[in-house]
Amino acid sequence: MENKRIEHIEDISTEEYTSYINCVFINLDLTDLVFYNIKFSKCSFINCKLDNTNFVSCVFYNCDFISNEYIENNWYNNYGKNLKFIGAFLPNFIKENTFYDMRVIQ
Repeated sequence: MENKRIEHIEDISTEEYTSYINCVFINLDLTDLVFYNIKFSKCSFINCKLDNTNFVSCVFYNCDFISNEYIENNWYNNYGKNLKFIGAFLPNFIKENTFYDMRVIQ
């Protein structure tokens, strides 16, 4: 299945129980968005701005996070399997973020 490119903020829903499958989020400013109870499967986030973005009770399967900006985002009660975080901003990912009850399994 071909990946669906999501390049416009208007194409994103943060409504609870939304699912994204085979999606590529590219060059998006996701600042201040709250993703609550959303499933991401085989998705990639590439060159996105994740400043004060909140992921709460989300599920991530086989997702890649590549060259994103991570400033003060929050990851609460999420589950992830086979995740990859790649890029220059990774030191900020650990240092400037809050993790609570997050399970990542490689």
